[in-house]
Formats: sequence, structure tokens, C-alpha cells
Amino acid sequence: MNLVTNIIGALGAITYVGYFAYKVDKPPLSVIVVIVLILMVLSFYDDLRRDRAISRIRNENERQK
Repeated sequence: MNLVTNIIGALGAITYVGYFAYKVDKPPLSVIVVIVLILMVLSFYDDLRRDRAISRIRNENERQK
């Protein structure tokens, strides 16, 4: 469930901020927006990796009991 909400939030942010940068049409703003959106996607990917690692550790601990 967390994955679905993260994807919806990311797509909403990319659409809103990307459209804003497109309409303003200033190169410095566009560069900043692209960098921020890349960082947001990388953070999303890092969160997914961390959640998978935590789930794997929990599953291993449950098997040992």
C-alpha cells in the first residue's frame, strides 16, 4: 500500500512542478526543477530499498522463532 501512495504522490508532484516550470519557461527554474525532481525520485527509490531490507529482516526473524 505504501508503494501505491508513494507513486501517486511522486506522479502528482512531477506533473504539477513540471507543468509550472514548463509554463514559466525560464532555464534556471527548469534546471532547478529537474534537479529537485531527480532527487525526489532517488529518495523514493532509497525508501523502497530500505523498506525491502526491513521486510527481509523481519521475515528472517519470524522464521527463526
